[in-house]
Amino acid sequence: KIRPTIKMAASSTATAAAGTLLRSTRLNFSQLSTLSVRDESGEAVRFASLYADRRCAVFFVRHFGCYICRNYVQALTRHDLSALERTNTRLVVVGLSPPELMAKFRVDTGYRGDLFVDPERSVYKALDLVRSQSTAELAKGSDAGFAGSFLSGMWYSLNTMIRAPVSTGDVYQQGGTFVLGPGDRCVFAHREQGSKDNAPFDNVLKAVLEDHELNSK
Repeated sequence: KIRPTIKMAASSTATAAAGTLLRSTRLNFSQLSTLSVRDESGEAVRFASLYADRRCAVFFVRHFGCYICRNYVQALTRHDLSALERTNTRLVVVGLSPPELMAKFRVDTGYRGDLFVDPERSVYKALDLVRSQSTAELAKGSDAGFAGSFLSGMWYSLNTMIRAPVSTGDVYQQGGTFVLGPGDRCVFAHREQGSKDNAPFDNVLKAVLEDHELNSK
């Protein structure tokens, strides 16, 4: 039996290097139930269907030209994901680029899991994910955990955006990480304050395991 009381989300307002500072918030699940993301064929998929029947760890990344997002998703593929499988937790990555760029993102990151996009940013907005107002705000966060130099990263980003057949998406939109479901429940939320303010995977995994243990009793 799933305990219905866990509907409060823990939202991190600190960077990964500084640790996790939690505050409570609620998600508008009624609004989320009306929104869709797109699959690789461009078909609309109801966002709420991703977490309707099982727990789902959703990683919202920035545009697919972002080298930090590339590194972050690459790092996800290197983690031991057996705990997610054991707890029947789905892992999903959502980006804000058009569906046409999803195949290249898979090649660049090596990610083979569930991947969707939200070019209109409707789900990003509903989840109150930050949209930076300046280039200075984009750089907030820690460089810890990211491979490669800043210059090589910028070269990758610029090269990807220039060569892309369509726009890679809103460069000022930040991402975030949520553990949702099953049903209208949120047990973890991290809204990135800058492009390098990614949620540490260990924090996400801890939330999954604690929720699994609580609802297995």
